[in-house]
Amino acid sequence: ENRQSLKVACLEEIAYEMGYITKEKLLELAESLKKNQYGQYLIRRANEAKEVLR
Repeated sequence: ENRQSLKVACLEEIAYEMGYITKEKLLELAESLKKNQYGQYLIRRANEAKEVLR
């Protein structure tokens, strides 16, 4: 996780990338976590271009 800057089993990110939740929902979920690295990561992902996982 640290070497590649990727989160392992980030369910919110997976749901977003697969189209199960919207960007707005991802930001809503991240709001309560914004004081830690995980929440900040979710906010960054929501603001980056969407890359569909395959």
